[in-house]
Amino acid sequence: MTESSSEVLWNVLIEAYRRLGFDQLADEAFRALVLARIVEPTSKSAAVGVLDELGVAAPHRNTFTAALRRCVDKDYRAALAAACAAASRRSGPRAPAKS
Repeated sequence: MTESSSEVLWNVLIEAYRRLGFDQLADEAFRALVLARIVEPTSKSAAVGVLDELGVAAPHRNTFTAALRRCVDKDYRAALAAACAAASRRSGPRAPAKS
């Protein structure tokens, strides 16, 4: 059986999220909202439709609102910044950009 292009896209996005270390948040609703907004930058309400179009079970819009409250309350920004820094260190030095 072959995967649909939506399944492939969703799996790639989940893997990138994991490799960056963002899964340490353990917040599935936040992850769904972030990934839906990568596919199509949109509102919380419209993100539900994006997920539906991808064939992914979508949380209710109110669940997204609660996830964004947790994002502030638990300082996800700091956790995600630390995860990005760690991912950057793991990937090692890169060649300088050519002018």
